[in-house]
Amino acid sequence: MTTLVRLRRRTVGLGLGLALGLTGSTQAQNCTTNNFCSSTPNSTGSPAIMSSNGDCVVPNNNFTLLAGPVPDQFGVFFYSDSQTAGGAGVPFGNGLKCVAAAGSQVYRLPVVQAVGGMLAYTVDFTNPPAAAGTITAGSTWYFQAWFRDPAGGGSFFNLSDGLGATFRDSFQQYNILNIIIDDVGIEFLRIYDDQNKYDGDNPLNILEDPTGANLYPWTPFISELASKGIRFNQFHVNPTCSTTRAAMYTGRYAFRNGVGSLISPDRVGTLAEFGIGPGNDEWVIAQVVESAGYRSGFLGKWHLALTTPETALGGLPGYGWAHALNFGAWDEAWITHANLEGPPTPPAVHVPGVSGSNNAADDVIPGYYNYYTFATFGSDPSFTQVLNHVYATERERELTLELVDLYALNYPGQPWFITSSFNAAHSPYGDFPDTSQLTTTEYWPAVTPYGLIIPGGSGTMDGWTGYCALIEALDSRLQALFDSMGGLDAVLEDTMVFVMGENGSPPPTLSFAITHHGKDLGSVYPFIIQPGNNHFKHEPYEQGTKVPLLVAGPLVANPGRVSNAPIDGVDVHATFADLAGATITDVVTDGRAQDGRSFRGIIEDTLSDAQHIDTVRDFCFVERFSPNGDPRTITPPISNLRSRRRGYMGRTANGWFKLIRHLRDSGLEEDELYQLYDTQVPSIAGEVDTSELTDLMGIPAYVADYTAMVTAMEALLATEP
Repeated sequence: MTTLVRLRRRTVGLGLGLALGLTGSTQAQNCTTNNFCSSTPNSTGSPAIMSSNGDCVVPNNNFTLLAGPVPDQFGVFFYSDSQTAGGAGVPFGNGLKCVAAAGSQVYRLPVVQAVGGMLAYTVDFTNPPAAAGTITAGSTWYFQAWFRDPAGGGSFFNLSDGLGATFRDSFQQYNILNIIIDDVGIEFLRIYDDQNKYDGDNPLNILEDPTGANLYPWTPFISELASKGIRFNQFHVNPTCSTTRAAMYTGRYAFRNGVGSLISPDRVGTLAEFGIGPGNDEWVIAQVVESAGYRSGFLGKWHLALTTPETALGGLPGYGWAHALNFGAWDEAWITHANLEGPPTPPAVHVPGVSGSNNAADDVIPGYYNYYTFATFGSDPSFTQVLNHVYATERERELTLELVDLYALNYPGQPWFITSSFNAAHSPYGDFPDTSQLTTTEYWPAVTPYGLIIPGGSGTMDGWTGYCALIEALDSRLQALFDSMGGLDAVLEDTMVFVMGENGSPPPTLSFAITHHGKDLGSVYPFIIQPGNNHFKHEPYEQGTKVPLLVAGPLVANPGRVSNAPIDGVDVHATFADLAGATITDVVTDGRAQDGRSFRGIIEDTLSDAQHIDTVRDFCFVERFSPNGDPRTITPPISNLRSRRRGYMGRTANGWFKLIRHLRDSGLEEDELYQLYDTQVPSIAGEVDTSELTDLMGIPAYVADYTAMVTAMEALLATEP
């Protein structure tokens, strides 16, 4: 086996990580924290927000309180075991006192001097202000900062908001299995039926009859996983595959990491491949979890590099197969380069016993039964053409199991982080899986493209039956994977499992359902899948960016829940780091912006959806641009290879809105505005226009909402790229 040098591995730094440039954006690792109450603007012009650094493991004695922005004056942190007025606070000085209910003891920490607009104090658990204020494992305490503010007038002092923190005596590192499913939007999963916009006459959710003429593929494993975990209804990612993957692996938006479109030779701008281009060297999730002692592995579709024959920047060849190791920094990998029918494209091959004759028309063409892989472990050679009827989804299942077994054998006791990135359910749609992997006979063709006769089958494979068959086979292979690991319940005892999409559904699948199979999809979807109206894959609308996210495992409290909290694609990076016990700023030591925000509080049910919105994330941002690199350099004319489209979903006093911004041939930005919900937490009860059919631009009643969305999105885009 060829040994590859990890060119992009860095030595882990030991910085405290206080200077992200995003006040209040950090929280200590290995514990549950949440902001509460509120703070009023001080003389800096902004309210002071509490945050923390270090960790909440009491024996580590490494917990630092932060508050800012504040004037560079003296201040003091104090804490109690209760909140004032149930967390609402009461007026005090120029702000609100948020900590300590009436009659509760307040514990004051030493006076500190604010520097650079930030108060900071590292708590010494071994030396509390009083014995009754000793911070112990299992206890929850509430912290706040008081500070002098002579320039603020009034009482000449102000306060931050409050910060609650629960402490522990140790930190349990669980295995993490991240499963990415390709091209699967919520429209094809029956667990999301309440979110979908089918209003036709055909039955769509026939759970008792999986072989009936329903629309949803039969996915019992995914349904079981949802019942034992959390289903997220507001998970938003970029509308294009490569763009989402780069954001997930870095925790940074596309305008920062440079991957705004597919990685291909015709989309090379100031960036050719992920991490390759001026200023585009990125730190990735594998490096972060490895800093916390994890072993990292990757299987399946990478889609962030060019192949060696393709031309990259300056006429240099593409980085090729080693990119996932040298830029992805994985310890082990088994890679399908990109889409199975795309480059590097293996030749069509005649396989006796599979093809019906020696006729070239019967050869196994590139796709799920004929593809290239590159491996650093397992039973495949380092570079090979996989044939002999080894269906790609099944091979990805086999290799995931091989890697789990390898880690158990060679690295016992060491936690692992594995990303299994399945090619399913991306095209090609003509590669029919074994019927044992399918339940719905409606998807069975009479004859496969390779001449195999399917008993009980009818018709031919097309963009709907083939796509649904890919999803059913994927669900079947996931079930087989977990069965091989001892069953789902056994896996969830020591492994956090994530299943997530990476862009919306491809619109042709729904078109085939209507035109070839007579499916009644109602009035909404037939309109928004039409050319010129497409709201699905590649577009920044809800159907193109709102995708499945399921989380299950030992840290999930109250399984079977549904969360409507907004989760951004970049947030999985911060959440993986949080679960691993890694401090991102110990790895990313150059102070670059980090966009991801951990949603561990939702997983552990220590934050409600409303609290998550108030204290962690109250917007989602998606985009697509081409060519790759710096999107500020893109100018008209606009085409498939030169474009820029963005979507900003945010909250105002009137609910949740979506701002869509297109760069037009005129060189001007053209905006659309839609009201998604009229509630402060997105919910079915508050739905207004989640299909984005009514553009509110120019309507006086929504000018303030439009101004708020524009201001927020432009403020984000103005930050360090």
